Amino acid sequence: MKNLENRAVKDSKTLVQFGKAQAILGDTVKAEKYIDNALRISPDLTEAKTLQAQYNTPQVQIEKIITEVEKNPANPAIKKELENRVTNFVLPPGSNASVRTTAAKAHALLGDTSRALSLADSALHKDVKNTEAVDLKNGYSKKRIPNRRY
Repeated sequence: MKNLENRAVKDSKTLVQFGKAQAILGDTVKAEKYIDNALRISPDLTEAKTLQAQYNTPQVQIEKIITEVEKNPANPAIKKELENRVTNFVLPPGSNASVRTTAAKAHALLGDTSRALSLADSALHKDVKNTEAVDLKNGYSKKRIPNRRY
């Protein structure tokens, strides 16, 4: 899929297929991005509209806002929107590592370090190879523990 992500695809039906593939792989955030792109090209594509409704979960909505906060960190309105979404987000029982990592990233952006680390830990309990959770934890470890030379 990595090779496909770097290609500029202009066919809406192909984008829908890529979106479905991402969803099968468990990444509904990327799936929804492909579906959004398909709808930009073909706004009336019924299959894309159906999938958009299916993939546009609270996690995906939070991921989109996280992306906006990362692009515009000085914009208080976007941060407030993220805060509202996170406040109203209930972590489903048995949620997978991806959902937990999304919540961890949101809390990290909002400055809630302890909750971010707790969620990153719980994501790693679900999937020890979750690179986003590992990166998040490592980022905080490096901030708290300065490099020492003896």
